[in-house]
Amino acid sequence: YFNGIIAAYARRGDWQAALASLEMLLTKGIEATHAGYNAVLSAMASRYQWREAIKLLGLMDTVGVEPDYATYDYLISVCELCGRWERALAYYERMEQHLDYEEFERMSMSKTKVARDFAIEDQFINSTTLARIVAGEIPGVTVDGWREEEPWAEAYGYPPAKRPLL
Repeated sequence: YFNGIIAAYARRGDWQAALASLEMLLTKGIEATHAGYNAVLSAMASRYQWREAIKLLGLMDTVGVEPDYATYDYLISVCELCGRWERALAYYERMEQHLDYEEFERMSMSKTKVARDFAIEDQFINSTTLARIVAGEIPGVTVDGWREEEPWAEAYGYPPAKRPLL
């Protein structure tokens, strides 16, 4: 029930209300699930709140909730979107160290398969996963029409000097 309320706020992009609902659960002694934390992180990522996302990870550590793949993925994504490449890479490395390798590979492949099979243009694939695809590290997954000279960075508002290196 409570995770549904948090998720409803998160779907609206209201990360403050989603976080307040999560904190209310904790003050009442109700344990929040990964779904609740990840919903808040999703809302934070959609509003470019990288500092708040990092604080939420600290809260998860404090209450003893281990981050899962989705948790790291939201953290990596929001850091990338905000130009915090060093932090994104640090979370990627932490994810590789803390998650089971088979789960990591399965989730990476599942995420890219959704984007490939359904060709959803607004499906977000973080640049670490994209780099792994381009490098051929995820068997059977390709990016149709990928060309290095495509002006994707400008389309997302990045000047050429701020393009992530793949």
